Amino acid sequence: MTEEILQSDIDLARKLITVGCGDAEIVQALQYRRIAPERASILVQELRQGRQVEPDKDSNPVVPRAYSEPARPAASSLSRPLNSSREHRRSRKTRWFPILVGASVLLCVGVLAVINHRTHSRFANARVGTTTENRASLAAAAARANPASLEIQITQEGFKIAEAAVGRDNALEVLTSILGPATRTNVIADLGKSVYVFDNHGLLVYPVKGAGQDSIVIDFEATGGLNSAIKPFSGTLKIAEMPITATSDPKALASLETLGLKPGETNSGLLTLKYNKLALLFAYLKGPDQLSLVEIDFN
Repeated sequence: MTEEILQSDIDLARKLITVGCGDAEIVQALQYRRIAPERASILVQELRQGRQVEPDKDSNPVVPRAYSEPARPAASSLSRPLNSSREHRRSRKTRWFPILVGASVLLCVGVLAVINHRTHSRFANARVGTTTENRASLAAAAARANPASLEIQITQEGFKIAEAAVGRDNALEVLTSILGPATRTNVIADLGKSVYVFDNHGLLVYPVKGAGQDSIVIDFEATGGLNSAIKPFSGTLKIAEMPITATSDPKALASLETLGLKPGETNSGLLTLKYNKLALLFAYLKGPDQLSLVEIDFN
């Protein structure tokens, strides 16, 4: 091992730092070049700190002989620096050095690629979750500000209100989180139930009691009183991608017959549909041209 640092040693250390190799790997590479580990470590630290590093000068120059010889060697052989012989010995002993350096660089690049891939995957997953949450938050904020922007969807994937999933016993919780507290709470003694009315959005919720399930009523007429909202539902209702409005007469619902839509008793003005674990009731209370309400119950 030697304490002397050549310009080629400094150049190598800089290259390995540039490609992102660690201190230990750079020190090891310098050791292959016969540099003492302590001196190599100091060199790496100085380069990382941005200091100007100069190669060591030869401490043992060749001194010409003080006496004459019958056959004097050529002047070039007398002036040859000692470090040239050191470079010659080093080149013979480190013939594998380029391969080792190349392997170290490839290892560093591979490690960086793996780290970047994992980081990208985490960010991608985070973006997906964030996008879903943001979409639900934006839909809820829009529904609170404008009842007409409230969207209710019933598909094979499930039952959603403003992008929020609704289950058999959380309808009141979901609507409260989206629209805020109910404007009225009415008690229906005959049914032994309370009904939570969201007057501005034309929605009523009959919460679960005992072993039952929540019921949601979409009120298109809004006649007020215990069982009706003050304002009609003005948002969007879609069942199997089909828009349902107050003017959707029984003929307009004909496309739902393939899903199992059935009429009730003769001239009762009621249509029933069982779809994706839900029981839906379409009520035409004032005539066949005006849909009064849609009741949604969990089977």
